[in-house]
Amino acid sequence: MSIKNLILRNAFSLEITRCFRRFIDNNAIRNFFQVVISPIGEIKYLFSKKAKHNSYQYKFGIVCIIKNEADYIEEWISFHLIQGAKKIILYDNGSTDSINEKIRRFVEFGIVDYISYPGKKMQCDVYNDAIRRYKDKFEYLAFIDADEFLFPSNYGDSIIEILDDVFSKNEDIGGCIVNWLCYGSSGHKIKQEGLVVSNYINRGKESFEANKNYKTIVKPDKVFAYVCPHYPFYNRGIYAVNSSGDIVNEVMKKGDYTKLRINHYFTKSFQEYIEKMNRGKADQNDKRQVDDFYRHDVNDIVDKSAEAYADRIKDLIERYKCE
Repeated sequence: MSIKNLILRNAFSLEITRCFRRFIDNNAIRNFFQVVISPIGEIKYLFSKKAKHNSYQYKFGIVCIIKNEADYIEEWISFHLIQGAKKIILYDNGSTDSINEKIRRFVEFGIVDYISYPGKKMQCDVYNDAIRRYKDKFEYLAFIDADEFLFPSNYGDSIIEILDDVFSKNEDIGGCIVNWLCYGSSGHKIKQEGLVVSNYINRGKESFEANKNYKTIVKPDKVFAYVCPHYPFYNRGIYAVNSSGDIVNEVMKKGDYTKLRINHYFTKSFQEYIEKMNRGKADQNDKRQVDDFYRHDVNDIVDKSAEAYADRIKDLIERYKCE
């Protein structure tokens, strides 16, 4: 582990750091503060324990940081309700669109927890806040973005059953990683009417470099702190595996899609990518570049696996539609 990540791991595990970072944008002050308090976090890590819970309020939930995702959020929520999520936790990082109205009915029915969390570079802070709030309430929490759709590789399988099997192998398993399958524009220059899962059906090959990346489903009571949005640091003695049960370190040589996958709609149409680029990143101060569109606009394979859920998505959107 690098010295930087060691400092961040220890600093991010402390509630005082999250409060401080939320209101201070100056990176120099942030960095100094984190170095100063890091030894306190190291003491906390040394005494971190393996969690032993017998019951949880919810089996499986999803945490997501959002900003101006009103056009997509109903579909994204509905898709993951179909996959078995019992509650979805949305952290709003300063949206200026109609997101509140789009999710109002989901919130009223207790399906969505909505938390306002403004500030710059807040993704890891949000994830750590979610761990603190929900670690005793959820057995499994997935940490993904609003352009990422998590589901079983084989239609009809259950995410919860897969996770039960993965985590039952060893009590020291704290995370199950799920690789991306990056989808391109499917040739669309402008935004299309209809669902994302229906409009964008072309993806890159499994060997596409970006598909080595992944997000993580964790047992939140076994997580020490998030430093990188893709994976956390776990309590002492805890580790992560893929859905096949193989131990995973920070860097993967290739993706694993045996049981689970994440469709990553990184680009969508060129128009939508430019809008995404202008929103900025949730974990960094700099913006994406146009070149990223062309690097990720991969359309080698027609893969309609997520579209299989389209009718059920539409039914749920209609059910929770605001009048």
